[in-house]
Amino acid sequence: MDLSTLIARRNLIWICATPLIVVGLVLLALLDHRYTEHVVLGYLFGTLFGHTTLAAAWTAFGPLPLLWRLPLSLLWSLALTVAMACNISLHGGPGAGVILVIAAGVLGQFVFLQLPFWGIALTSGRRLRYCEASGTRPDPRETQFGIRQLLVFTTIIATVLGAGRVAFIYASKFPDLQDETPTFVFLALAAIVVTLPLILAAMLPRFAIPAVALVLLLIGFLTAWEVPLLERIPGGGGPDTLHIVFINGFTSAWILAVVLLVRISGYRLGKSGTV
Repeated sequence: MDLSTLIARRNLIWICATPLIVVGLVLLALLDHRYTEHVVLGYLFGTLFGHTTLAAAWTAFGPLPLLWRLPLSLLWSLALTVAMACNISLHGGPGAGVILVIAAGVLGQFVFLQLPFWGIALTSGRRLRYCEASGTRPDPRETQFGIRQLLVFTTIIATVLGAGRVAFIYASKFPDLQDETPTFVFLALAAIVVTLPLILAAMLPRFAIPAVALVLLLIGFLTAWEVPLLERIPGGGGPDTLHIVFINGFTSAWILAVVLLVRISGYRLGKSGTV
């Protein structure tokens, strides 16, 4: 592979991912949820949650120096909130106070995900680095690391699922929570549960496809589990089964599409001495 081809492949992530993300944000601001409600609302919240996780992962793993990616990822997260505010302003929806709830949810998801992502990046020295030799095989120790971490976080997710069921059943005893806040908080927490193992599985140096398939099965289980639990949240109404299916579907699609571009561009998690 000649030098110009290597440079073009290395820049593919920016050439493709940047307009993809920009188009996603524009649609987030403009799509009218009054038509094809389930699909559009699924896209809106799936994009919100999926992009937030991608921004959090980029902050921890790169590429680009931390001096660039931290402010840019925060700007990305801010753009998500602004796009949702524009959508509500254009097409109506919950009260203006929900914008503050959305902003807090995006910030909370972004900050919470820094813990596991930076835990991996700092304790293991892994970050996204470019592999110039396309035929280079990953170090077996890196593969073992990825599978081990995925299993650990999947176990944590199972624990969170059980704890979440207990917490929200207990929350149903408080009738004062009558607005959209508990529902949105639940959806944001569910998004962390969905996206954390999925993005780790998609970035594994090897066996990424079977790992992603297993995580998608976990997401299917979560999708079936969410609706009965949401019905216990005070206030009634809220998302139904199709809403959850489309939200989790679009969230997963964003994660997989961007990570696929990362892998096609020649990047993978590996040892690096810089952040």
